[in-house]
This record gives sequence, structure tokens and C-alpha cells, in this order.
Amino acid sequence: MLLVAVMLLAVGITAQAEAKGKSKKKNKTNTETAATARYAAAMEALQLKSFIAAFDRVYSSGRSDYLTPRSNFVTLNGDKASLQLIVDPTVLGDNGIGGFTVEGTASDFSMSTNKKGITRYKMTITGPSLTCNVEILLSPGDNTIRAEVISVLRGTRVSLSGTLAPYVATDVNRGGISE
Repeated sequence: MLLVAVMLLAVGITAQAEAKGKSKKKNKTNTETAATARYAAAMEALQLKSFIAAFDRVYSSGRSDYLTPRSNFVTLNGDKASLQLIVDPTVLGDNGIGGFTVEGTASDFSMSTNKKGITRYKMTITGPSLTCNVEILLSPGDNTIRAEVISVLRGTRVSLSGTLAPYVATDVNRGGISE
């Protein structure tokens, strides 16, 4: 009787371990499928010139700081573009919320993908107070990006990271702009 109980217990533990392993595999597959879908949506958004790049990190002078993605972004919808960066919210900026916002026209588009699958997207945003070059690098397999914003007049360079999504997914706080 004891032998039967031990065997049943061993079979039950083995079955639980197998079920747990299958569950982990399924979760990993679901995560990879979701990442692939985000990547496909990001690529399509770049091709359609209709996206939002929301930034959660800024890199400067060898250090990085966290940002609020809802307040730090580049949007493009056709040839209409917006750039908003709030690097120091304690300093009142041009847009009233601690940074600057540029609404303008996008031009000089280029898009290429290298052998490693990294997509490079470039454009120029021209607004009434600032003209800047924006370069976005989209890594293969997900919608994570690295970006550089370079002021044409001042040569100031800001490096950022975040995510890219279709423009319809826009959920941002715009300083000094009503949409």
C-alpha cells in the first residue's frame, strides 16, 4: 500500500513538473508572438509615416536618466510632426511644462535596414522655433528604439530610447498644444 502511495505521489509530481514546463514554454511563445506583432506594427507605422516614438530614457554625458514617455516623444502623421522633450521638469520651458515642444513639417525622409535587421529611419522636422534632424533605430523582433535628435542650428545632440507604435496609439501630454 505504501509503495502504491509513493508511486502515485511520484507520478503526480512528474505531471506537475511537465505541466509547469509546458506553461513556461507557452508563456515564452506568447511573449515572442506579442513582440513580433509589435515589431510588425512599428515597421508598418514607419512605412506609412504615421507613428509615435515615446521615450523613457535620455543619455547624456555618460549617464542616463528616466523620462516620462507620455511627455517625451516624436510624432509623425503624414508630413506633420511634433517633437516634445522635457528633460528637466523643474525648469519652466517654452511649452509651460518644463521643456520644449516643436510642431512643424517633416521632410527629407529616408529608411533603410542593414544586414543585422536594424532599421534606420531619418527625417528633418522644421518648426517655427527649431529645425532638427531625427534618427530612429528600430531593433528587429520588438518595437524598442534608440533615437537621436540633433538641433540643426545649435548642433545640440540628445540620445534617447523608448518604443515606437502606430500614430493611432498616441496617448501623450502636449505642452502648449491643443489637438
